[in-house]
Amino acid sequence: MRRLSGTRVRRAAWLAAAVWLALVSPAGAEAPPAPKTLSPDLPSLWAQHRESLRSPNPSQTTAEIVRAIRESQLDRGIQSLPAFSAALVEEARRAVRIHEYELAVDLLRGARDLAPDYPPVYFELARVYWLQNKLNALKVMDELASGVGAISQNFWWSFYKTGNFILLAITALFVSFFLGSLILLVRTTPLIRHALSEAVGGKVPGIVLAAVPWAMVVLPVVLGFGIAWAIILAALWMWVFLSRKEQVVVGLFVLFLALMPLALDALAVFVLGGSSPTVKVLSEVRDGLVSAESAAYLARADGVRTNPTLLLARGLVAKREGRLADAVRDYEAYAAAGPRPAAARNNLGNVYYTAGDLDRAAAEYREAVRIDPKLVTARYNLSQVTRELFRFDEGDQLYIQARELDAEAVSSYRRIAGPHPNRVVVDENLTLADLWKGVEASGARRVEVSEALWSRFMRGISLQVLPIFTGGLLVLVPLLGYTLGRRLSVPYACRKCGRVICDECQVATKERMCNACHQTLITMVGIDVKDRVRKILEIQKHRERESFVTRLLSFLLPGGGHILMGRTGVGILALFVVVLWVLTWLLSGSFLLVPGEVYRETTAAGTAVFLIVLGLFDLFIVRHAYRIHQT
Repeated sequence: MRRLSGTRVRRAAWLAAAVWLALVSPAGAEAPPAPKTLSPDLPSLWAQHRESLRSPNPSQTTAEIVRAIRESQLDRGIQSLPAFSAALVEEARRAVRIHEYELAVDLLRGARDLAPDYPPVYFELARVYWLQNKLNALKVMDELASGVGAISQNFWWSFYKTGNFILLAITALFVSFFLGSLILLVRTTPLIRHALSEAVGGKVPGIVLAAVPWAMVVLPVVLGFGIAWAIILAALWMWVFLSRKEQVVVGLFVLFLALMPLALDALAVFVLGGSSPTVKVLSEVRDGLVSAESAAYLARADGVRTNPTLLLARGLVAKREGRLADAVRDYEAYAAAGPRPAAARNNLGNVYYTAGDLDRAAAEYREAVRIDPKLVTARYNLSQVTRELFRFDEGDQLYIQARELDAEAVSSYRRIAGPHPNRVVVDENLTLADLWKGVEASGARRVEVSEALWSRFMRGISLQVLPIFTGGLLVLVPLLGYTLGRRLSVPYACRKCGRVICDECQVATKERMCNACHQTLITMVGIDVKDRVRKILEIQKHRERESFVTRLLSFLLPGGGHILMGRTGVGILALFVVVLWVLTWLLSGSFLLVPGEVYRETTAAGTAVFLIVLGLFDLFIVRHAYRIHQT
């Protein structure tokens, strides 16, 4: 039975993916203009490409022009042209709308060649393959996997997607704990009312006593103090009525609050990092499209002093523009002050190779290998130069050593090999680590952004005071609960009929039952048969009503039924998954936008897939809650 159920779930998941890939329609857009570039021939090639779309055989003509763009890109040592790739993706989407699938595939393959690390290419190619032929399932899965891998290789996508996930995860945790605290308050309200009634001697109506904790929990949210205050106040009211495991869950929430300064400080880095001029410049240099503003920033010496990696970037730009003397100066400075001197020596060797000084180029490659014996680029370049110096045996040996270090990298070098110097030897480009290190935000601005984010969740307690506040909660609340538990008679609900009782109402039983249930089910002495049957029917109705409420709450709010049954940890986890999924669907990309990303419009197919996935998870939670209730 379990295997059959798992098969149904997998079939439903495949159906959901098929519906999305087949029916979701992309947003319309105007014809993309020629992307900005420093290369004078690329705009003219792009204009030819635009004209080729009107030719009788657009696929063949487009492929030839895209190949020419690719050749120009390789001659200049540029690794990625995401602006061109994004424009080709837009053209492919227009081709799909008129059912020109072959043209769309050709355009997307060209886009993939121009920018191998641009994720939308792979996702759109997967969609086109599926629309073209439903038997292309393996191709579709392969392209989707490649798209996921490209996200990790693309700085801006990994940067902003990580920032969005952190923000949505923090929000989902607060919302799930808030919803969980409300459900717990529903369960413990009868116990709180009973305890307050015993304390005031029954002089206040029960409905007023039940409204007191709810008013104190809801009021902070209404007044705008944040849901963190509501969760804390709810925990204070419920503490003595919670089980040990549930108290641990509350403690985990307080620990989560204590870590908020670190989490929000990291989030502030993502909020501010995108506007950092250093990151913008390094990203443009890595891709190969440097704007006039970035070139001016590179020329200033103040930025170089704060981040030596800009020297490496400036050297790359100078070499691409043919300013070899400037490239030598910057590479020499980076080799002395930068964190990757071997990369500088390798690139310096490439400058000398471009100038025709092969002996000096070989000396620089050897120095790079000496500094970093695992630098495959330097060893490969040295093999190329030694062959040109007619030392073929040494060149072959170096080439074999390079393949042993990284066969995939060497294969990629051979694929782009050509007569141009930038294709004979290979530059060490900026790495993702260089860009991540360039993510800098001033301390004052980070504190300001962190406090602004924190005010959305809790006001009145600053992030600097928060660790002291949470530490006090972790110490004082259990101590206060222990004291109250020793001095007061804590009420509890009968395990069978749900009636609220306390030790002052009746003699305590180790089974935590009311006297009627204990007499009916345990002792069975001194009770009439009719009364016993009536009580058993009452217990049965209570359990049926409890089961119905649990399943209904689990269906409406996955995880809510588990919390109502006392499985608070599992319930909070299920709530977190659902809330994160909903927030990701509704708000992903609303805070931190990826440059060059084109978002699809919300369509009926996309909504259907979202509801199918949510429904499958919902049914699983309902079934799990029912099985727990029956045990």
